[in-house]
Amino acid sequence: MSMPAKPATQNQMATVLREIREIKAQLNKLLLLVPEESLNEYENSVQIRKAYARAIRTAPPGQS
Repeated sequence: MSMPAKPATQNQMATVLREIREIKAQLNKLLLLVPEESLNEYENSVQIRKAYARAIRTAPPGQS
């Protein structure tokens, strides 16, 4: 039997929203680093994850 979920507080919601915005900014940075024509080279999600990890190492979040 599962416990009912507790309602999220506004502070928790603000934290989640802030994290989502940070993730979106990181993904936007990745898309800027990877030219659209080279996206066709990716065959699966593993390659995309590796490219994303390389992009984050090259230009860490918060250094825009």
